[in-house]
Amino acid sequence: MPAVATASMIRREIGDDQICVLTFDRPESGANIFDAATLEELNEHLDFVEHEASLRGLIIASAKKSIFVAGADLKTLLQQAQSGDMREFIAKGQRIFGRLRAIIASPVMIRPRGLGFPKLHSD
Repeated sequence: MPAVATASMIRREIGDDQICVLTFDRPESGANIFDAATLEELNEHLDFVEHEASLRGLIIASAKKSIFVAGADLKTLLQQAQSGDMREFIAKGQRIFGRLRAIIASPVMIRPRGLGFPKLHSD
């Protein structure tokens, strides 16, 4: 039976085939965006993916019909610029996306609103 974990912006599902699907779906919004909370949530899901040895692959998808992720949240960027914390926010995003790059190899499957990747083990 598939396992499902939900949080506020990203849903994680693991099927009987041991493929993990991370689906971006920002509530009450027509587009997904990267703000501090979404980046932290993605970071937590990547912790799970990195440490779950039984996983055979990873699919990153969007529940939005017309857009995957619009990009960084402009309100967050403005707040970070005003507080002097923008460099740290950008650096954190780069670290998280670096982790994602380390987990995946070249795309092996394209889905209508998402990409699939084999999971690489560092064992």
